[in-house]
This record gives sequence, C-alpha cells and structure tokens, in this order.
Amino acid sequence: PLVDGQVVGGGPCTLCEANTFCQGGAMDYCPLNSYSSTGSTNRTSCVCSTGYYGANGGNCTECTANYYCLGGAVRTQCSNVNLVAPLGSNSSSACICKSGWYGSPNGVCTICPVGSWCLGGTQNFCPLNTTTASNGNSDISACLCNAGFTDALNGACKKCTAGEYKPLLGPGLCTACLGGTYSASTGAISISTCLSCPTNTWSADHAEALVQCTCNAGYTGTGGTGCVACAAGTFKEYTGNNLECTPCGLKTYSAVPAATSIDTCTSCSLYAFTTSSGSAAPSACICQGGYYDP
Repeated sequence: PLVDGQVVGGGPCTLCEANTFCQGGAMDYCPLNSYSSTGSTNRTSCVCSTGYYGANGGNCTECTANYYCLGGAVRTQCSNVNLVAPLGSNSSSACICKSGWYGSPNGVCTICPVGSWCLGGTQNFCPLNTTTASNGNSDISACLCNAGFTDALNGACKKCTAGEYKPLLGPGLCTACLGGTYSASTGAISISTCLSCPTNTWSADHAEALVQCTCNAGYTGTGGTGCVACAAGTFKEYTGNNLECTPCGLKTYSAVPAATSIDTCTSCSLYAFTTSSGSAAPSACICQGGYYDP
C-alpha cells in the first residue's frame, strides 16, 4: 500500500497476470484487444492482438479492409490491388483475389478467362456446352448456352436439332429453317446451313432432310431431286410426293405442261369428242358422226 506517497510493504507479492501490467504494487488491465505476458511492468508491454493494430499500450484499431495485422503497431497491405481482405484480417492468407480473378492467397491474381467464373480466388469452369461472353466473371450465371445450343428443361444446354440453327450465345431458342429450305446439320450456328430445296420443290418450316422438299403443284415424283413436270394433258393441283398427275377428262385437252389446275383443260368444240382422257392437243378432238371438220 501507499502511505504518504511511499510504497510500504506488509503483504505477499503475486506475479502480474497475462494481459495485465503491474506498477508500484498495483495491477491494471491492458487496453481492449491487446495482450501482455505475465510479469509485465508497464502499459507499453501491452501489444495489440492479431487482427488489430496500434501503438503499444495505446488503443487498438481493427485491421482495415485489404490489410492484414499480425499484432502490434503495424498493418500490412495485401500485396497487389487485385487482392481483397475483410476487416480484422490476421494473416496474409486472408488476402484473396477479388471476384472475377483467381490466384493463390496474397499472390499474383489473373483475370478469369472466357469459359469460367472465379470467386474466392478459385477458377471454376462453365458447365458443358456453355461459355461466357467476356472474361472477369464471378458467378456461374454468366455461363450461357453456346451458339448452336439452347436451354433445356433441366437447366442443361441441348444441341439445336436438324432443321434449325442458333447463331448467338445465350438462352434464346433455336430458329427453324424457313419453308423452301432444309438442314441435316445438328448444332448449327448459321442460317447458311439451311440449304435451298431443288427447283420445282418446296418444304415446310424446319425441314431436316432433302427428301422433305416435296414436289410442287404441277410436278410429280419422289421429292428431293426426283420431281418432273406433269405432261401436257394432265395437271396436279397440290404439293406432295408420289401424287399422280390427273388427266384432263373426255372431250377436253391441254397443251400446257406442269399444269396446276383443271382450268387448263380446254373443251373440244361443239359436236367434237376425244377417244380418251389426257389429250394434249386440239387435234385429239374429232367430229362425231354426221359432222365434219372443214
């Protein structure tokens, strides 16, 4: 105890505890977030704990973002501008590459390349048949279906089927080849894969094969490259394969090849007739009994 300003003995002395300091026979605690070893004799023996920094014996401040504090008076900045660390970091390993970059803790960071996304310093590759539109992405949502692929119900990307194409990256639908064209290619990325049907044929939208180019009206055959014009004296009104040309009826004729309507069948003159259907010229019309052709 103190008597008239002088230290007076009279009791047992105990070693000063850790995280305290003792002067003049009295014990006091270190400031908040600092520590000392046993037997410390003054306030400056109190050192800031890891995750904090400040002068010995003074107030300790939480380590600021993008720095790490090993304890004591010094705070150390992460080694480059592409590294980040949270408040109160107490190790260099807390410095990790910022979102969209990857690399080892407190090391060199590389921007995340196309086809991947990077978070927490780790590079993650996009799922199958997807990629990113640019580099520096930090979330899997940046991985979009490749050109030639479209979103499926289960979230995966599926290849465009024959008869369609998709030129752009993203979630859009595949576009059908238009009527009059066909494409046997799967995963197509350009309208140029939609090939024109041969002459005298036509297809519906989304045709997947040459054989789906069916014969036009006025033409008959197996489709694709096998369509031929209906002969004079016949007609075919509808598009389709293996549909026979219809002959003009009795007492009519037609000199028009590839005819598409019965209207091309012209009637013979009065009192004339044909001996069969499908006549191709007016000369097939002959006078009936009792009449002549002057």
